[in-house]
Parts: sequence; C-alpha cells; structure tokens
Amino acid sequence: MSTLGSKHFVNQQAHQTSATVERLLQAGMIPLGKLHMTEFAFGGWGTNPLMGTPHNPWDLATHRVPGGSSSGTGVAVAAGLAPVGIGSDTGGSVRVPSAWNDLVGLKTTAGRLSLRGTVPLCERFDTVGPIAHSVEDCALLLSAMCGSDLDRDSTSLDVATEDFSAGLGHNLKGLRVGVPQEFFGEGLAADVRRAIDAALAQLQAQGATLVPIALPRTELSIPVYYIIAPAEASSNLSRFDGVKFGHRAAGPWNGMKGALTDAGHRMPFIARWPGKVPAGSACGELICFADLMATLASLLGEKLPHDAGEDSFD
Repeated sequence: MSTLGSKHFVNQQAHQTSATVERLLQAGMIPLGKLHMTEFAFGGWGTNPLMGTPHNPWDLATHRVPGGSSSGTGVAVAAGLAPVGIGSDTGGSVRVPSAWNDLVGLKTTAGRLSLRGTVPLCERFDTVGPIAHSVEDCALLLSAMCGSDLDRDSTSLDVATEDFSAGLGHNLKGLRVGVPQEFFGEGLAADVRRAIDAALAQLQAQGATLVPIALPRTELSIPVYYIIAPAEASSNLSRFDGVKFGHRAAGPWNGMKGALTDAGHRMPFIARWPGKVPAGSACGELICFADLMATLASLLGEKLPHDAGEDSFD
C-alpha cells in the first residue's frame, strides 16, 4: 500500500515499485514494510491527526513527537524494528526524525538518487535519503540506492555510482570544512551550540581544518523556501482535490465549518500557512487566499466542467 499518510489513499495499492526500492532489492535487501509519515510528507513534527502519530520510542510514558515527515522510519529504526530505513527529505524530513530519535540521517544531493516512484512534494528540494544507527550503515545504504536513472527520471544526474563507505575509518588530514558564520547568530539555542562546537572539535581532532566562511544571503533562505515549496506543493497536490482523486465529502456543503473540516485531509494547506509566513504579509495573504479558493473549488467539484483536468487549480 502507498497511502502518503492520507485518508485519500487508505486503500491505494502502489502502481509501481520505486527506483530506490528496486535498487535495494537488487542489492539483496529485504523490505520489511511501508512506514508511517505525516500527510503528503508535509510537516516536521511528525504528527498526523487523521492517520495517527507514532510514539518517539525514547519515552514510552509520554507521547512525544518523533519528528517528520519520515516519522515512521525514525521510530522503526530507533526502536529496533528495522536495522535501517529510507525516507524523503524536502525541508528536513529525513534529518529531523533522525535527530529526534538519536539516529544518523542524510539529506542527499538532488539528483543522486532517482525520484521515480516517489510522490513529488517540491521537485526543487525533494530527495530520498537513508536513516540508520551509524554513519557506516548510512554509507552502505546510500551506495546501494545511488545511480543514474536518466531514461526514466528527468531529475536524475548522470553521475557514476560510488562506494560511499570507502573513505570511512581514515583520518581527515587535508580535509577543509567550511563553517558558515551566519549559522551561529540569533536564535541558536545554547545546547545546540555546544553540540555543534563538540562536533567541530571532533573533526579537528581527526585532522580536519576548520575554515570560517560567509554566506551573506542566509537570512533569505527560509523566506525563499516558503515561496518555492508551497507553490510547487500546491501544484503537485492539486490533483488530490476529491474531484478525480481521493476522498469525497458526503455532500457539497455540510455548513461552511463542517465542509472545511471534512476537506482538511483533502486540501491540507488551508489554515496552516499563516504560521509559516509573517503575519499580515502580502505573501501570507496570497497563500491563504489561494488555499481557500482551491478548497472551496474542490467542495463544489460537481459544478466544474466535466473536462476539467487534473491541473485545473494550478
């Protein structure tokens, strides 16, 4: 099954085996099963009120969030249910559950792993990556998954496969590590700073040279992300509006509040974006207006022309 963490696809059977799983099968690995995620891979906390939220296995007495969107992978590997796992990462969806479950996760370079068979959220940032207990396990898993897929995936890079574990166990003498000074500004928690400093000290102890660098446009990275990612996500997910794909409400109107509540798992962006952009900003108002119109249009699907295509709301 491939539900995308949504009630849209509770009973959906995947139409193809993804390129990532194909390569792992060729390497002799045995898939144990599909894992949980936030709806449509959208959300860093790992919560999913419609399909259930996995428990962070480090505290079974309290239901603590596991991080997302690849929440199930983080929990399964941390709990010992699987030795390694894979997830997708657009804005942290491999790295966050890895960090919150005391694991190693890698945001891979775009194009190194084929996205064929992976439902897109934002093609500019989407990647598939490994989650494991150690760097070595991640390197072995990555080596098995990597490879060009140009004939079936336009985002794939024409780069030869390599053994990412070959350099493990060697000292880091001669390696220069850039340390962006903008990453140590306002908002960095003291305990996070201590952890970063300890990691940098470990790199130095292994022979690496730390080089201070400047990334003068760092402050624009998050605003730019929240322009590109919502735009592409809205385009990619607009087909799941309940008109041709996914769950359909019992009637076009159950009262405005009830109708929008019922549509919440069909148009997951409504009422969520205001917390992601500055309050009252033109960008925020534009996103909210677009999401509202798309949601209302999906509720009135039977009034749309019969030839309305999948991308009617793009």
